[in-house]
Amino acid sequence: MAERADKTPEELEQSPTESGPEIISPGELEEMLDHHRIWVESEGKDGQRADFQRAVLHDAYLQGADLRGANFCQANLLGAELQNANLQGADFSEAHLHKASLQGATLRSANFEGASLFRPICRKRTCVRLTCGEPI
Repeated sequence: MAERADKTPEELEQSPTESGPEIISPGELEEMLDHHRIWVESEGKDGQRADFQRAVLHDAYLQGADLRGANFCQANLLGAELQNANLQGADFSEAHLHKASLQGATLRSANFEGASLFRPICRKRTCVRLTCGEPI
């Protein structure tokens, strides 16, 4: 799947994954965030971990969200606003983050293996570390 990271947003939309992309409505996103917040606060005892695998989250507004441990594997986050979000331990493997804003986000232990980070909006230091594929 390494070729997914090299595709443009338009190509990703035209070539869905095996089970196809899942478009998440604003209402569904809000509900998933509520369940995830409960999951984080209860240390996994209640609620449900956010699973955005293969989700289409274009321009999603996730500023300041606590998304520790969330699954964004193969998600399309074109233009997503993730400023000041807590993304510690989140899985962005093979995700598409073209023009996503990561300013001030907590990225410790997040997995960006195979992710497309073409022109992300973030601090230079963070971008360099992300593109190296090293844990933060």
